[in-house]
Amino acid sequence: MSKKKAVRVQRGAGAKKFKISDAKSGIVFVGNPVLRQKARLVKNIKAAQPLIRAMVKKLRAIQGAGLAAPQIGKSLRLFVVEVRRNDLFPHRSESGLFVVINPRIVRRSGTAQRGWEACFSIPGYIGEVLRHETITLEYTDAVGTKVTKKFSGYLARVMQHEYDHIEGHVYVDRMTDMHTFSTVENWGMFHLDA
Repeated sequence: MSKKKAVRVQRGAGAKKFKISDAKSGIVFVGNPVLRQKARLVKNIKAAQPLIRAMVKKLRAIQGAGLAAPQIGKSLRLFVVEVRRNDLFPHRSESGLFVVINPRIVRRSGTAQRGWEACFSIPGYIGEVLRHETITLEYTDAVGTKVTKKFSGYLARVMQHEYDHIEGHVYVDRMTDMHTFSTVENWGMFHLDA
């Protein structure tokens, strides 16, 4: 059983308690201004190494596919991606670890696909988002090497989702049909096998 910690938020004359799971502690939730800012360039990759290690550790602990620096309160153009199967997406293809620093999308396919996305910064919800099937990304990796790489399918979707975070967007901004916005629980009951 996970421990809960209370966070007091001032509202009017009184205060209201919200419970946040310790497993998600350190994640910035929607409503925090850092998620709506265009992130700053990473200027010193060596100095960023402790942050990169912490982000990889956090990503693996929360069993996510990707995590962007703004999601942990750091307005930096940095994200990590490592697609693994989990309870929510048990059949997705897995990938190796990508550390993506100061990325730029240099090409997008003309074809777009609808797919389900969730986000640790909007916990408990999921929605359908239209994303390019293939993108080409230029970025610097964790050791300072310049990389140009083409991503397709689910991995391209994750890269675009995380890229949006460093541009100040969240996935609900990209939803074209809010009728697909659902709690994860209802998605599992009504949409998973549809």
